[in-house]
Amino acid sequence: MDPATYAFLVAYKWWLEQDVYYLGLLQGAPNALDNRLLDQILRSYGANLSVPSDHRNRFVEFIQVIQQDEQIGITERARIIIEELNAFELNSVSAATKVNWFVWPNGWTMFDKRACISVIGHAQGNPAPRMLEFYNSLSNRGISELFGAIRDVLVPYGFHPLLAERTVDKFLWLGQPLAHPGEQIARHEAFRDALPTELSENVTLVGEQISVLLADSALMHHQ
Repeated sequence: MDPATYAFLVAYKWWLEQDVYYLGLLQGAPNALDNRLLDQILRSYGANLSVPSDHRNRFVEFIQVIQQDEQIGITERARIIIEELNAFELNSVSAATKVNWFVWPNGWTMFDKRACISVIGHAQGNPAPRMLEFYNSLSNRGISELFGAIRDVLVPYGFHPLLAERTVDKFLWLGQPLAHPGEQIARHEAFRDALPTELSENVTLVGEQISVLLADSALMHHQ
């Protein structure tokens, strides 16, 4: 199964298992973040080692004070994050973009090594410039319009609009080879097939429609 077809299925399973819980606690409420919740998010999203234990209090404060506006462009939002990280003397770039999503999710996607390689073709060098290049590339390649097009597919079937952002995240993440693709795909297919019949069929239909949008997009570096 190619990444474009697989992306929505992965995103939907992860959405139910992880995303909705943290989103429900933090969306628009940065002061709800504490060290315990931060630790849970970092462990769930593979960023636990990027924020040392002696930096956790500062990182929580950083998230609580950063000002984001979901109406400004994705590149400008990335610059704001970098500026605030520097002000707090933190270098946990990937973790910052991940935790930030749960507070200000609209129009935002997460930055990590796998997604970075998919978008800019490498993951070498200082993470801050790479992060800015990553978001600038996504902006120039029409990510905002893609989010809107995916939402137009999701909403008529009753799926949450923010699954657009999470599906793009998984698409970029899946642009790099999986360790055991057959097993992982089989697990996700089993999840889909265990859903109530109508929901399972809708997941398949929505995934097929979104896969066309993703495959036709220019987000990937090789395109």
